[in-house]
Amino acid sequence: MKIRFFTHTAMLLTLAGLISCQKMDTFHEIVEPAISENVNDFFQTHFSGFINPIHEHFFGDNKVGHESSKCILINSKEEFEKHISDSSIELPEIDFNQYTLIVGRHHMIYRTTKYVIVEQKIVSKRKKLELNMTVERPDFAFTASMMFYYWGMYPKLPSKPVHVNADIRIIEDLR
Repeated sequence: MKIRFFTHTAMLLTLAGLISCQKMDTFHEIVEPAISENVNDFFQTHFSGFINPIHEHFFGDNKVGHESSKCILINSKEEFEKHISDSSIELPEIDFNQYTLIVGRHHMIYRTTKYVIVEQKIVSKRKKLELNMTVERPDFAFTASMMFYYWGMYPKLPSKPVHVNADIRIIEDLR
């Protein structure tokens, strides 16, 4: 009877440990973006809050709509150059041995004159990266599709698929 009790207890503890390890394995770390004025200035110059064919050359198309949201993870200068169709654009200096660049566009239902990304961070999981953003927009907006653009330079990340979660909040005083 004691042997049976200890066997069942050992099996339950092993199962609980496996479940715990499996849950821990899906979450690795939270990574905040690094601050780089030259990267920020570059994207402020070449991206805007409005759909503009010049800016769409970065993504290689000019689609509009939910299916056109894109997120690109760039881990080398060659990858960065590949996504810029205009070779005359001078790219910012980035040490890709230490950093990863994430650039994207996300579909927003409302067309607005202003939006602000107040927070962004990467949650690194076993099989993917999650980019979590908080975006604020004013309460005056038209019901029409638009894209908002985002970018971030992060400490070196592995080449994994990136899933984007955007929490869009309405702020009365954002004018």
